[in-house]
Amino acid sequence: MKIYKFTVIFEPEKKRKGVYNAFVPALPGCLSFGESLIEARYNIREAIELYLSTLLEEDELVPKDKKIKTSENAKVEEIIVGIDYEIKAGFEKKLVSGYAK
Repeated sequence: MKIYKFTVIFEPEKKRKGVYNAFVPALPGCLSFGESLIEARYNIREAIELYLSTLLEEDELVPKDKKIKTSENAKVEEIIVGIDYEIKAGFEKKLVSGYAK
């Protein structure tokens, strides 16, 4: 299993109390939200997992983590995701995903 660590930005919605939008600066288009910070964490972890799975299935490189400046209301966290990617006999690829914190 290969472990990846990415910086995630959680920004509270202005119009809906308790709702958080989440995005990963290093993974363009990898974003999610949640009705709470806990739900947003779970959802963005799943989005990262799917994003990385797609990159690996397409033989693309996984980008390095990057950090950006954020608003003072934003929460910045590192999320750790584990992806199990195996090459079997005959070069058939098998992808099994999981995550860890």
